[in-house]
Amino acid sequence: MVKGLKPTVLAFREVVAGVMKKAKYAEFNDAYHLDRNPDTQLRAGWGIQIDGGSQGTGIEQCTTSFSRVLTVVISCEAQARDSDVERRLLQELELFSRMEELVLAVKSELTLGGLIYKNTFQGDTGRQEVFLENTPYYYIEVSFDVEYALSNR
Repeated sequence: MVKGLKPTVLAFREVVAGVMKKAKYAEFNDAYHLDRNPDTQLRAGWGIQIDGGSQGTGIEQCTTSFSRVLTVVISCEAQARDSDVERRLLQELELFSRMEELVLAVKSELTLGGLIYKNTFQGDTGRQEVFLENTPYYYIEVSFDVEYALSNR
């Protein structure tokens, strides 16, 4: 089995894409800079950021492992006006519902086909906001810590 960051991220992306495609969300062109994506993606979009890493615990003997944070960004258009508190709350709850579906799907694929040793939901940022051409969009960042083998020796 091929080990390392690339197959780990690709397997992770496959699980995330399965959840997001069911919900009719589009993948971002740039998950690191939301304002660089077209509004069609920001209305209902997602993307993966490959974040910081460190040496893993090397669970198997003679294995070098890395622990890395993979963050999924999920967005939706903020359609509620400031005075429409209930509608805004429902939009935010929909975003969190999508996050919960994602967490359950990733956790059910605990080892991502045997590629990782550890798969831990780290948390989320809570609802954030970004503007594109004066249109507000809500987003949430959902982080997972995955530990994968770098090599076998």
